[in-house]
Amino acid sequence: MLKEPFYISRLIAGYLKGELSEEQAAELNAWIAASPENSSYLSEQFGTEERLRDLLVQYNAFDEDAVWNKTLQKLETKKRYPFSYKIIAAAMLLIVGSVALLWFSWNTREREIVGISRSKDIPAGTNGATLTLGDGRRISLSDALEGKLAEESGTSIVKTTDGQVLYHTKGIEAQGGEQSFNTLTTSKGQQYQLILPDQTKAWLNAGSSVRYPASFAGLKARKVEITGEVYFEVAKTAQRVPFLVSSKNQTVEVLGTHFNINAYDDEPVIKTTLLEGSVNVLSLQKARLRPGEQSALTPAGKIQVNAVNTAGVVAWKNGDFVLRDTDFDVLMRKIARWYNVEIVYTPSAPSNLKLVGVVSRSKNISAILKVIEATGEVHFEIEGRRVTVTK
Repeated sequence: MLKEPFYISRLIAGYLKGELSEEQAAELNAWIAASPENSSYLSEQFGTEERLRDLLVQYNAFDEDAVWNKTLQKLETKKRYPFSYKIIAAAMLLIVGSVALLWFSWNTREREIVGISRSKDIPAGTNGATLTLGDGRRISLSDALEGKLAEESGTSIVKTTDGQVLYHTKGIEAQGGEQSFNTLTTSKGQQYQLILPDQTKAWLNAGSSVRYPASFAGLKARKVEITGEVYFEVAKTAQRVPFLVSSKNQTVEVLGTHFNINAYDDEPVIKTTLLEGSVNVLSLQKARLRPGEQSALTPAGKIQVNAVNTAGVVAWKNGDFVLRDTDFDVLMRKIARWYNVEIVYTPSAPSNLKLVGVVSRSKNISAILKVIEATGEVHFEIEGRRVTVTK
């Protein structure tokens, strides 16, 4: 007996997302085994496996829960129009149920998707970082309770209720006095948000760091140093004190703006992407960016500027992996950092893939690997924290 309308479709969607309990998985298997029509009817609706793969990529590009809830809301408003209600309900059941069931049928004929059992799946990264104070003390922000963490250079360092690090400046530091520097560091599998002493906001991606003064008072420039990937929303000051971000071989100069810097050591170029305002990118060459532009600094010091989709660049800050227009090797490095895994390529592994879709970074690693595998061009195996890529 179904517990609610669309219950089987919900089970199928849960199967695709890897979120079924053992009891729910048994219910789904029992339904499939109950009748040959259950495993053959929807196959007739879509045909080839190539078509299935395309549908799977599109299916995984959406937040299933959000789409489901929004659809139910629409259905609720249309209950007084029975004909429309039935059409929408049938369409929802067909789209979710057919794609999922076809995936189940095809997958059982082939191999288990991404070679992952429930015990092997790897959870997403978490909010966490280590704060190193000027005197060398190290504070694990994952373990620290909310409230005051320390005080340096006339500034109180506080962990807020929502897990950010915030600086409260009590007074004006004497110009020329000894400056204390703090460093916030995320390891692989961590991300964190920081509010600097000047109220500039910084988001750190996995495997990144920001080094900065405990107070900017009395300084002619607000200088910070980064590694990895950091997104900034720079606060404007009444004195128009410039904000400078150093990373490897470049410096970015701003007054008040929103921008992202990707300066990982394992990336071939340093990418600076501007979302709002204007910045100067300084190295052996100089480039001025406008909103929607990205500079790429090569090891030789050359700067190339191109227009980009900024939403895709900062998707990590908003909790997503955007696959469209992302090179396969770049995506796999992102996965390696966020899930803290080692990526190993076999000789048969593809050098590039055409990908589409959006996957939440809160999902287990299997969620994003399923979307990539749906291209039919690649397969993944997980052992411990190693992901092997094969044809």
